[in-house]
Amino acid sequence: MPEVVVHKECTPFLEEVGKAFDAIRAKAFELFDKRGGGPGTDVQDWLAAEQDLFLVPDAHVTETEHEYRVAVDVKGFEDADLHVTAEADHLVIAADMEKFTRNMSESKSMFRRIPVAGIVPGKVTADLNKTILTITAPKVTALAVRGPVSVDRPAARAVEPSGEKKNGETEAVRPAAA
Repeated sequence: MPEVVVHKECTPFLEEVGKAFDAIRAKAFELFDKRGGGPGTDVQDWLAAEQDLFLVPDAHVTETEHEYRVAVDVKGFEDADLHVTAEADHLVIAADMEKFTRNMSESKSMFRRIPVAGIVPGKVTADLNKTILTITAPKVTALAVRGPVSVDRPAARAVEPSGEKKNGETEAVRPAAA
């Protein structure tokens, strides 16, 4: 089963994803404007814009206490065509494919953004089995149960009770010793 590379940092591909988001955002606004505006349909406008601009494959998301597992039908694409990007709050699956035969040329673009909460991008894996791309995204909470995890975001520091109380309310906290 071929393993698909999962991007965890800024790459030229992420710039392309940014351009795709911009195109979807512009199309969603166009749909919003055509409808005469009004609140409450932003998600529907976004999804309609995605489908107008890209092939949006079916995806099945399963969530457990420890991970998200995403199965995406990527029929017609090979592992080298696929780009998976993992960030703490979403997964992006995209692909561009061009095939040339003697008298024909075929090209397809696919895009799918899947919102997730609290995953560890560095631990996300993706495998392709025939036409199904399976992404496994461990949750931060699942790793915390198994042991300490290093998170390279300054705001995400471990804290421990300091023993002090402020205004008689809750116990103050201080950074945990490294």
